Amino acid sequence: MRVVGDPADWDCALLVRLELSPRLLREALDLLRQAGLEPVSEDEHEAEMHDSCTARLWLVPIDPSDPFESPAYQEIAA
Repeated sequence: MRVVGDPADWDCALLVRLELSPRLLREALDLLRQAGLEPVSEDEHEAEMHDSCTARLWLVPIDPSDPFESPAYQEIAA
């Protein structure tokens, strides 16, 4: 699992291997929320399959200010 994208373009996603445990995915999503990001709702955009075992979950800012500048995001992205 990893966060990818170009924060300058507000393009950010979480790549997840399908065999990842639900507990680890919940923990990752909690960390991303602390950094000001959350997954796009399925109504807006479904997860994309990259290959047979990886999905891309698009992320959006929770707050309209730039979350990519926050220290929490910088720590997660490192």
